[in-house]
Amino acid sequence: MVPTKTFNLILAFSTYRELKHISIKEGKPISEIVRQGIDLVLKTRAGSPTTTKG
Repeated sequence: MVPTKTFNLILAFSTYRELKHISIKEGKPISEIVRQGIDLVLKTRAGSPTTTKG
């Protein structure tokens, strides 16, 4: 199992609302969407190729 760290995020309500909309649309929890976003940013900064799903 991968070690993890739990923490809270403070988001603008408009950002939360958008994440909630995506969460409902994709049937995924907001936490999973945020983790995927963080992974994407880290991969991009590392120069790794990224893929997108539509």
